[in-house]
Amino acid sequence: MKNICFLYLVRIESNQNFHQTSLVIWRSILEFAEKIKSIIAESFDLPYDEVKLDTGPSNLVSWDSFGQMDLVLNVEKEFDIILEFDEIFKIVSTQTLLEVVENKLNESRK
Repeated sequence: MKNICFLYLVRIESNQNFHQTSLVIWRSILEFAEKIKSIIAESFDLPYDEVKLDTGPSNLVSWDSFGQMDLVLNVEKEFDIILEFDEIFKIVSTQTLLEVVENKLNESRK
C-alpha cells in the first residue's frame, strides 16, 4: 500500500505547491488504502500484512465468486456506495479494488 501512497505523494509534490493541505491529502489516501486492505483481510480471513496489491482470485483460493460478493458487500457497507455489475467485474486484485472504489467515491462527489 505504501507504493500507492508514494505515487500520489509524487503527484502532489510535482505541482510545486506541497504544503499542509498536501499532507492531509496524503494521509487520507493512506487511510483509504489501509481501510481497503483491512476489508480484504477481514473478508478472506487473512493477516493484514499478507494483503498485497496483487492479492486477488489468481493467488487466493478463497477469493471465489462467493468471496467476491462478500468483499463487495463489505466495501459497499463501509463506504456507503453501491457498485454496478461492470464495476464488480473489474475487481480482480487489491489494486483494482482501490481504483474502482476511488472512482466511485469521486463520482459521488460530483
